[in-house]
Amino acid sequence: MLSRFLEEVIRQEYGRLESLLILKDQELVLEEYYYGYDRDQTHNIQSCTKSIVSLLAGHAINENGLPDVNQPISSFFPKMDLSITEDKNKITLHHVLTMTAGFQSDDSHFSFEQDKLAKYILHLPLESGAGEQFRYNSECSYLLGSIIYAKTGQQVDNYAKEKLLDPLGISNYQWEEDNGMINRSSQKNGLVNPQSRMSEKAISLTTATSGGTAQI
Repeated sequence: MLSRFLEEVIRQEYGRLESLLILKDQELVLEEYYYGYDRDQTHNIQSCTKSIVSLLAGHAINENGLPDVNQPISSFFPKMDLSITEDKNKITLHHVLTMTAGFQSDDSHFSFEQDKLAKYILHLPLESGAGEQFRYNSECSYLLGSIIYAKTGQQVDNYAKEKLLDPLGISNYQWEEDNGMINRSSQKNGLVNPQSRMSEKAISLTTATSGGTAQI
């Protein structure tokens, strides 16, 4: 059965897999690499990193008191004079975590300083009302990064190193940034310490959805 599965992988029936590791009962039973890759090379994981930022935001919020996921996103920035409209005040943490905030995509915010980024994003036009439609974009992830900064005073990459990467024993990685915010990252293949985990509250906060909305 395993040999048939590997043949399907080689035929790209599951897409282009560059590495494959199978762990069973805490034992590595299979480790294969394709297209010239090996265990010492990093792989660009692209927007998978959005889920990492989501997890880190949940951890940062949990460490500083777990809020209601229906808390307005504007409440995370009490020191900012946001002056946003009523429809923007309806955007909650849940909407940002599930990319249902409705923001119009706009790459020009990449040049903004950290303390101005959240305000700029919250003033972007809405393409749909909060919670009405899943819209894949980077704005929600950038807002989560701003929450991490507001809660911890740390940029996302530094917070990730302290709270996630170091505890998991991940040292060989590259992290591309825009104003300290995550853009994409590369990570080396390998096993991590299964005892090093984020809190269950942080995980549940960042993965729970309702009403059929999409997860990130």
